[in-house]
Amino acid sequence: MADGFSFSHLMIDIHRHLAAGRVGQQIVAGSSLVLAITCIIGLILWWPLRGRTLARTLKRGQALDWHNALGLVAMLPLIIMAITGITFTWGQHVWPLVEGIQGSPTQQTRPFVVAPEHVEKLPIDPIMEKALLLMADAQWTGFQPSNRDTAVHAFFFSADGQNLRLFIDPYTGQEIKPSGEAPSGPFSWYRRNFGRLHTFGACGFIAELIWGLLSGAGGILVITGAWVSVKRWRRGNG
Repeated sequence: MADGFSFSHLMIDIHRHLAAGRVGQQIVAGSSLVLAITCIIGLILWWPLRGRTLARTLKRGQALDWHNALGLVAMLPLIIMAITGITFTWGQHVWPLVEGIQGSPTQQTRPFVVAPEHVEKLPIDPIMEKALLLMADAQWTGFQPSNRDTAVHAFFFSADGQNLRLFIDPYTGQEIKPSGEAPSGPFSWYRRNFGRLHTFGACGFIAELIWGLLSGAGGILVITGAWVSVKRWRRGNG
């Protein structure tokens, strides 16, 4: 193995963007959207057959019965995983649309600074070190440097499934708190917690393990759904 290889990092890379950069990330997001839509369509198709789904599965045990039973159990978690996964990739497009519909921001407005005269911005390395020190208990997920005279450095972190932001004055190196109260409402709550909903990481090991097992149901549903379709196709052409 090459030096520095990490199997866990490789799995994360594949999960997030198929180890294929931006193109893979878009494929993953598109697949998540298809998964959410397919789950909803599956619910509509299952509804007329909803009576005694689990009992029928235990009694007959046909592929369609198992497909319906597993879909019934895993549908809601799969939809949540799919929608929150889409939010990670397409958030820059989703949030402006949501805020336009809502008529108010979903998070506190980013602060700005008044650029002092004849003062240069500090080097980024010590500011980076300070930001990581201030958020030592969180996972660093992103960074947007100050690209205008009045813009602050923005650091993004994840802790207990919540998405956190840290703003640093590029001239003084001091942390700047956003002004005003944090917005309330369902979309604001979702924006703060969609990372936690995606993994259930803040709900304890058992809940996270069950959530992870349910995520595998998506693949099983594809296999059983394909098997049912093949059987019907053969029956129709037999």
